Amino acid sequence: VNVLSVVRAIREFLPSMIERATGQFVITASTAGLWGYGCERLPYVAAKGALVSMSEALAVYARPLGVGVTCVCPGPVRTNIVEQITVYGEIGAMSSPPLSVLEPDDVANQVLEAIRLNRFFVPTHEEVFAIMQDRAADPDAFVQGLIEARGRAT
Repeated sequence: VNVLSVVRAIREFLPSMIERATGQFVITASTAGLWGYGCERLPYVAAKGALVSMSEALAVYARPLGVGVTCVCPGPVRTNIVEQITVYGEIGAMSSPPLSVLEPDDVANQVLEAIRLNRFFVPTHEEVFAIMQDRAADPDAFVQGLIEARGRAT
């Protein structure tokens, strides 16, 4: 659902958006798609990482044709998602990024502003930029730090 629903929406709507040279895709990925803190949720992490890459490629293709693309990468947001999840078997502890929990209205305002400005990348937490810079500067040390932090948490 996380990936194929977006693929299908792009396939359905992109041709008419290109024809009109207008429109905006807002694709919701996650901070989980930016770095591997959620190793106990590998399918989710992989799907959200795919959305980040797909959004970037779509922006490169569609923006010159008049179609905007915004990739939203929320960190923790206060929602009722936990009540909506169907669980089969035991559920273990889940990792979360070292970010504060935001209110949905604050995230919605960020998305609206990004659409207005035709911004591509919208992490909901400003700290994400520094985390991504650390990751890019030394990927091996970054992953080792995640491993060590996970070891301290158990």
